[in-house]
Amino acid sequence: MIKVDIITLIGYLSVILMIDRIMYLYKCLREKNFFLKRVIINKNIMIKMSDSITVEVEGESYCGRRKEFFKRLLGKKNVIITIYGNNGEKNKYYFVDKIISVEYM
Repeated sequence: MIKVDIITLIGYLSVILMIDRIMYLYKCLREKNFFLKRVIINKNIMIKMSDSITVEVEGESYCGRRKEFFKRLLGKKNVIITIYGNNGEKNKYYFVDKIISVEYM
């Protein structure tokens, strides 16, 4: 009887942990920042992926935080980056030579 209670307790605990993990993944998917940690530009500007950003490269505009998106931008020149805060207001605006590295989670 004690064995069954311990197994049941472990089962309940694993279900709780699984639900917690699913809620975390849902939050990350909703915020769309689940691939990238940060983008480093010109060695002195770091953009956290919790920020909403718009990037303009050679006249074309892109929005996003996905890995493939920033991989395509590596080495591109004349990059304009606009960072928006949570309230939608423009916080920072950068004109940079090129994106030099992208760090992944």
